[in-house]
Amino acid sequence: MSFIPIRNNIVTIMIISSKVTKAIEFCSEMHQGQFRKASLVPYASHPVSVGFILQSAGYAEDVVIAGILHDILEDTEQKKK
Repeated sequence: MSFIPIRNNIVTIMIISSKVTKAIEFCSEMHQGQFRKASLVPYASHPVSVGFILQSAGYAEDVVIAGILHDILEDTEQKKK
């Protein structure tokens, strides 16, 4: 799976691993029904964007995943295990 962010007319292709894909899916599931302030944009767009920014900056996969999952304990009913 790949994601093509376009910023300043520059196209970057990112390869998304199965672990990152699972983190995105879990994030989307946990934040289902939540929206960004005063909009209909799904809340999960924020942590997923954080993950892509970290990946673009060259951080390790575990850091990217941490970025994607960073709001789950604070903003959802999911409890620490």
